[in-house]
Amino acid sequence: MDNVKIAEILLTLQMEDLNDADMLADYAKEIEELGDVAIAQAIANRAKTRLSQMAECDHSIKLLMQRVQSDMAAKGETFNEDSLYSNLYKKHVDRSAEKVRKKLEVM
Repeated sequence: MDNVKIAEILLTLQMEDLNDADMLADYAKEIEELGDVAIAQAIANRAKTRLSQMAECDHSIKLLMQRVQSDMAAKGETFNEDSLYSNLYKKHVDRSAEKVRKKLEVM
C-alpha cells in the first residue's frame, strides 16, 4: 500500500474542498446581494458542507500519517511529519500550476 500516494490524493481533495467552499461562499454572498436570501442560504449551507468534508479529510490524513510513521519506523527511517506535509503540499501546488499552464497554452 502506497500511503504517501494516498496522502497526496487526500491532500488534493482537502484543498479542493477548501477552494470549492470559498467559491460557494462567494456565490452565496453575490446571490444574497441580488436579493434571494433563501438560495443564498442554501448555497452557504453547501459551502459549510464542503468545510465539514475538509475536516473529515484532515482526520483521514492524520490517521494516514500514523500509518506512514509506522511504515517508516519498520524500515528504520526517521519520520518528519512537517517535512512530509511540506513535500505533499509542494507536489499539490506544482500539479495545480501545471494544470493552469496547460489551460493557458491553448489560449
